[in-house]
Amino acid sequence: GDVAVAAIDRLFDSVAAKDFERRAASTLSRAGIVRAGLEELLRAVLAERVFFLYALSAPAAERVRERFTSDLAASLQLTVRTERPDASEAFYRTAADFTANGTIGALLDWVVDPAGRSQKQMIDILSDLLPRWLVDAPLK
Repeated sequence: GDVAVAAIDRLFDSVAAKDFERRAASTLSRAGIVRAGLEELLRAVLAERVFFLYALSAPAAERVRERFTSDLAASLQLTVRTERPDASEAFYRTAADFTANGTIGALLDWVVDPAGRSQKQMIDILSDLLPRWLVDAPLK
């Protein structure tokens, strides 16, 4: 469990840093930024698929899912604050938690059982399911 949690923390440190760089550079559309982030997240998880399959079958599987979700939610709160600066604290937390739980749930289920869905299909599906204000909003 502890090794998996440490690996997830490292993964999100890297993915979040690159996402913030993309947002600051603003050279991509909002949809492009979101898509690039999803591609990077899926690539990182697939690169360690065997590890994640083991971690998700171990007794600490729930802890691994919870940490993965909480790490994504924490980084999403910063994104939500940027995209919706006038929203309430309750909105920031709820939007980040809602988006993280759905994204990580679908992603980890796909890692365990792709069910014929390719990486590109998963990116397309996840992009379509994300809130429109996050994906389609004009760049600031």
